Amino acid sequence: MVIKIFYIIVTIFSISMVFLASSNPYMAENFTTDFSISNIQINDVVDYEIDNEKISAKYEAKEINRYKANDELVYFRANFINSNLNNFLKADKAIIKGEEIKLRQNVNYENNQSLTFKSQEAIYHKKDKTLMSNTDFVITKNENNITGTNIIYDLNNKITKAKGVKIWINQN
Repeated sequence: MVIKIFYIIVTIFSISMVFLASSNPYMAENFTTDFSISNIQINDVVDYEIDNEKISAKYEAKEINRYKANDELVYFRANFINSNLNNFLKADKAIIKGEEIKLRQNVNYENNQSLTFKSQEAIYHKKDKTLMSNTDFVITKNENNITGTNIIYDLNNKITKAKGVKIWINQN
């Protein structure tokens, strides 16, 4: 009886070894999928950037998710104050990584000199105070329109460099 049980166990072991040898091996990369999980989630955020003398910027977001390498903001709004010029920047989604803010979906920039900029994607460099976009954009100043495919706008010096530009000037 003991010998029969031993033969049955050896047979089951042999069949399982043949089955495992003929099947495809598991790959380690199938199990190392990186799921980015936020470390912190904050709702209804207001953040102030303060330099030596005054408040230089105000950031607002409905939601912030902090990841290991960056911060993701939902319904991002920013107000930059440079001497006499107020700059308003908003987007549905923003990703902050270091000194760079990547803006996505319904990017809109305005200042108090009636200049507006609209695009679907843009990048704002906090250190250089430049706004750039490699996608189609529309700039409106008073009643004049400019469209193009690539732009860099320096907020401090009010210098615009653009490519693929078409301009509509309203003359009254």
